[in-house]
Amino acid sequence: PVHGILGHIVSQVELSAWVDSDNPNLVELCSAGASAFATISTPDSYNYQTAAEVSGLMSIVFSVKTPHDARIALGEDETHLGDKYEIVIGGDLNQRSLIRNLTQGDLSEDTVVSTDAPFVSDRLPKYFWLSWSFGKLRVGRETTVGQNQFLITDLDTDRQINFLLVSTG
Repeated sequence: PVHGILGHIVSQVELSAWVDSDNPNLVELCSAGASAFATISTPDSYNYQTAAEVSGLMSIVFSVKTPHDARIALGEDETHLGDKYEIVIGGDLNQRSLIRNLTQGDLSEDTVVSTDAPFVSDRLPKYFWLSWSFGKLRVGRETTVGQNQFLITDLDTDRQINFLLVSTG
């Protein structure tokens, strides 16, 4: 698994994934001792940093321990303002989560919002999953991809997902 800090001193994120050799399109939560993507720390500021290259993957499971504003981006490149989907978990002081079609995009009809708060905690890690396959970007709770979904939006067929980036603030 990957360990890293998302902004706040008590914030932490763990990202993990492996591809089933019998079915290369299936990605599951990795087992203990599996190789890590990377370790990353971010200050409490809104500036994305690359966490992993995810070309060829279709989902990822991660945990977050932060009081609010865990930001995960899936993008074509590694730039902060590049073409990406922005997933905010526990935004607005842990009152909502959302998917935007671009970094810091307006809350328009292209933004999907859930107000099923609270989302994150600074006391216990909370597990989430992201899935980007079959024309949909989905976000859910716990460690089983496809279950406990709370956000979904359509994927742009012209946009590639090559990198996973993280930020807080």
